[in-house]
Amino acid sequence: MLQKDCFLLGHVVKPYSFKGEVILFIDSDNPKYYYKLESVFVEINQKLIPFFISSIVPHNQVEYLRVRFEGVDNEQQAKDITGKQLFLPLSQLPPLKKGEYYLHDLIGYSVFENGVKLGTVSELYDLPNNRLLEFIYQDKEVLAPFKDELIERIDTEEKAIHLLLPEGLLDIYTSSKNDDDKDC
Repeated sequence: MLQKDCFLLGHVVKPYSFKGEVILFIDSDNPKYYYKLESVFVEINQKLIPFFISSIVPHNQVEYLRVRFEGVDNEQQAKDITGKQLFLPLSQLPPLKKGEYYLHDLIGYSVFENGVKLGTVSELYDLPNNRLLEFIYQDKEVLAPFKDELIERIDTEEKAIHLLLPEGLLDIYTSSKNDDDKDC
């Protein structure tokens, strides 16, 4: 399985017991959808390795699961996968209602501000506490904050994102001083 054919589900938070159980964090708007998983892919050395689940139960909060993987039988094996990212095939994403979208679906959407097309989404970065949208504007790569208060609307039928960009953001990327002053 290739990473491009998968979505990031969450990560292994910590070992839970000396018998190899681990706590998983499920990064989803609806973590309960994943309470009956049979397997996940764990990223190890930049490869996705299938791990089969022998037991799974909710743990404390809705987005945490206590899991026992087949072949992970002791605390050290659990520690070895702690911090590793979890993936599932795109085919296992929950179905969407009309007008809903997944972040990876926004790649290729047109970006607009005040009705003017600025570019096309080339990447979305879902960083902790800071989601960024990347698009090309006047032959320059632009990273714009992608927060609810800056999104005017997203039209899934027209594949368009209408933004309210922070004042001066585009000037940072297009100013001729940036081209001349490479020592910054």
